[in-house]
Amino acid sequence: NDALDGFWSETIEGEKRYERVLGADRYSVTQMRKALWPIRSGEIELPARKLSAQVPDNRRQGASPFGFDPFNQDLFDDFFGNTRVRVMEAVSNSPVLKVKPLPPAPAGFPDWAQGNIIVGETAIELDATSDPIKTGESKTISLTVRTTGNLSPVKTIPLERSDSFRVYEEAPASSLVERNGELLSTRTFRLSILALKSGKLRLPPFRFGYFDPVEKTYRVAESAPLNFEVLPSENSEKDSSSSSVRRLPPETELFPQPLMIPAIRSLGRSAGAP
Repeated sequence: NDALDGFWSETIEGEKRYERVLGADRYSVTQMRKALWPIRSGEIELPARKLSAQVPDNRRQGASPFGFDPFNQDLFDDFFGNTRVRVMEAVSNSPVLKVKPLPPAPAGFPDWAQGNIIVGETAIELDATSDPIKTGESKTISLTVRTTGNLSPVKTIPLERSDSFRVYEEAPASSLVERNGELLSTRTFRLSILALKSGKLRLPPFRFGYFDPVEKTYRVAESAPLNFEVLPSENSEKDSSSSSVRRLPPETELFPQPLMIPAIRSLGRSAGAP
């Protein structure tokens, strides 16, 4: 993420250099492309960008009043292949973007972005098997979120504690690609579920809230639920109190739960910035 006042920005394409001919002149071009998501409403001005560069100085010195001048510096430069340069500075324009505020979110809206509402079509997919496991064993599941909005504020899955299992969450894997002129953000969370008690274990659907800018309404994307059996281990009489069960930090003893948010901060739809 690149700091830019009023925006969350991500680089779409790194520095690219090429040449371009305009009229009779040849130009060296340096191009970078970024995606911008506003984090507040109102008018936000993009700051002007300044560039300082050395360019060939093709300006000739004044001609000698006597015609040919054997001591003219241009003659020595041409003969020895030297190119004089001069420093030029260029300043871009500074456009102003008008960002509309989001309407209030409905009660119970599942916000994973801590107030930075995701704006854009969103889908969520759970990848897991329903094969049984034993107490003291773990099952790994993957939860993938895909959206045309900005997933950068989504750092973790909001969960609540449970005495039936514990969860270890890995760092999410993220990608940002451009398709048909539209950005697609993907973030995959991997969770290891450590069973502490035997019986049926049910994970309700994961619910991800977002704002649909086309229909101008809030929506919730849901994953499929997950149900599987936890069988007693050989030391079933010890079950969850067994010392062989690996204990994880208290903050990882969690379970899916929507968060309540007091207010909406701003619209977060992206805008391309060359």
